[in-house]
Amino acid sequence: VDLSTRFRLSISLLRFHGFNALHPRQFSERRAENYRIWLDTQPVELAMRPFTGDLFIFSEVLFGEGYWIPPEWRSGINTVVDLGSHIGLTTLYLSAQFPQARFVCVEPSLDNFILLQRNLSSIANRAILINAAVGCESGEAHFDAAGASWQGHIAGAGENGTKVKCYLLNDIMEIAN
Repeated sequence: VDLSTRFRLSISLLRFHGFNALHPRQFSERRAENYRIWLDTQPVELAMRPFTGDLFIFSEVLFGEGYWIPPEWRSGINTVVDLGSHIGLTTLYLSAQFPQARFVCVEPSLDNFILLQRNLSSIANRAILINAAVGCESGEAHFDAAGASWQGHIAGAGENGTKVKCYLLNDIMEIAN
């Protein structure tokens, strides 16, 4: 990242961790802030919400390289499926490791999905984005998005949630073809 973005990201990460330490389990949705980073050799515009957990995922995926794949395992990969794509950070990271692959990204949270679309615009020709959940049966499900932006889950009986489309993994692969 450039110096200005590095400074803003550092401040945002400190604010996020400070807020999280002082107010555990209180995640407030805020408007997204834009950051420009370099991924591999390309500049990428990222939109992240400072107090929702987006920065936590950013740190895990891009700084911590939690999804690094050894080069010897990368050959022959044509399709990567990202279930629970959040705002697209893992897909962006993997797109540099698999420059020829296409990506199928599934995200049930509409708030996350909107940022997913923005964040993956640089690889839009290689990505299929699906606003839905994946479950054990097709149809509709209730999605509980309470908590951090990455903690959503299909709601159990008696839980609240937003109605979302729900697909089996086989359905997702058919949509992708």
